[in-house]
Amino acid sequence: MYCHKCGKQIPDDAKFCPYCGEDVSNDNKKEDDIYPVSDEHPYVNNNDANSNVFNNEKNKSANNYSVSGFIFSFIFPILGLIFSIVEISKSKKEGSKASGFAIAGIIISSIVIFLYLIGILSRISQ
Repeated sequence: MYCHKCGKQIPDDAKFCPYCGEDVSNDNKKEDDIYPVSDEHPYVNNNDANSNVFNNEKNKSANNYSVSGFIFSFIFPILGLIFSIVEISKSKKEGSKASGFAIAGIIISSIVIFLYLIGILSRISQ
């Protein structure tokens, strides 16, 4: 028998999963026995912190920095540049690919900062 929460194989007479503590006393010979759940199974209800399929907390925080950097690049370009650089450095540390929003945030922030500097310099020279 397999635990319906963590997907690990457990004894058929178990009342609780020895790995995650889930009550499995009512799970005798369910569909999980035919199709054991695992991290690779797309329909797993897995809250395991080691699951790459369902643990999107890292991605959410990275996307927050990416989107924030992109939005701030139009309004406050220095903040946009900072948020975008932070997201790219985090993605490099994790070994993942940088978000398109972060790259766009860096490019747009740089252009807007450059335009601000040109505007300031043109006012000073007049």
